[in-house]
Amino acid sequence: MATKSKSNTKAKSTTKKGPTKGDDGRGRKIGERLETITERLTLGQIEEQRAKACDLMRAKGELKEKLKSIQADYKAKIAEVDSKLTNALGAAAAGKRDVEVAIEEWLTPRNQVQRYRKDTGELIGDRVARLDELQESLPGMGKKPDEEEGDDDDDAPTDVADKIAETAAAAKEAGDDDFGEGGEGGEN
Repeated sequence: MATKSKSNTKAKSTTKKGPTKGDDGRGRKIGERLETITERLTLGQIEEQRAKACDLMRAKGELKEKLKSIQADYKAKIAEVDSKLTNALGAAAAGKRDVEVAIEEWLTPRNQVQRYRKDTGELIGDRVARLDELQESLPGMGKKPDEEEGDDDDDAPTDVADKIAETAAAAKEAGDDDFGEGGEGGEN
């Protein structure tokens, strides 16, 4: 039986796969690895690499723009935090702080303007009234001194003569002859 086992091992050794010593002249394989080598490109491969380079440059430019935007956002956030930090340190050192609150101003009979906090009603301070604050408008004489230029009503009369003319025109349209052009009622 010993002779049979020898013949089976010989058959197995002749069926090896891959190059062996002496097969294509390269010798015996001792390992594999990845290595970078230089090869020549075809014209098609050159065009592909140029297109890839253009796409990558465009992507790089977009990333740089995003970076600038993000940096600007963070610089603004840092400045805001620095401002709050300065306020907090100042308030801690001084024992008081500045806050923004709604106030009401009231003109007193002694021509003083008193300022009150709207949320607590606390008197903040008083001062002498300015001339424009002391000015009061006469009835029917147009806008009040404290009204803004852009807030006037286009249909509102600006003086007494306009108001009288407007009333006369309205009466004439209504058919009332008492407001004729003669100036006195009923005598046209």
